[in-house]
Amino acid sequence: MICERPHLARGWCNMHYKRWRTTGDPGARNPAQVHAAPGEPLAYLLAVLTTMPTECTPWEHGQSSNGYGELTVDGVPWKAHVYVCTLYHGPRPPGLECCHSCGNGAIGCFTPGHLRWDTPATNRREGRSATLTQAQIDGIRQRYAAGGVTQYQLAAKYGVRQSTISRIINGVRWRTGIIRPAADVVTPLRRRKRA
Repeated sequence: MICERPHLARGWCNMHYKRWRTTGDPGARNPAQVHAAPGEPLAYLLAVLTTMPTECTPWEHGQSSNGYGELTVDGVPWKAHVYVCTLYHGPRPPGLECCHSCGNGAIGCFTPGHLRWDTPATNRREGRSATLTQAQIDGIRQRYAAGGVTQYQLAAKYGVRQSTISRIINGVRWRTGIIRPAADVVTPLRRRKRA
């Protein structure tokens, strides 16, 4: 790939380098940045809903920075899951928000059977309760170490955020399986008192 812009890393400009880091391909475009034709996201949503899926259905059009699908209906911007919840469960009651029973809101799931209106506290509690098994954690580390897959691709596969995958790979979270030095070997650093 030849680019006229100044090179940042690996012989690519900043834009192509970022594309490679997020998708594994410097020529790929981020699907969240590709603009769909007017009405296309809504047509996609309605076409999928006619099949009444029971498995998680990820949003394939514009997404917010936290992975939730976005679309515009009659000039009004909506989150895809909120729009579907409104269609199937009626308007949002005051003080409630749209919750995912599947825990896959971060990949843009908009399957009607996975959505309901519930309190913000319940939504936060359920969002934190999404857990990965030790086998999944080990699989994430092995697949990433083998190469050929990005953290974003792993996040989409396991229904978590890229930052969670990064923490797993670097041992910041889910430390099981990481060899840590014995406590008596590690000497804590102490701050010197200022004069």
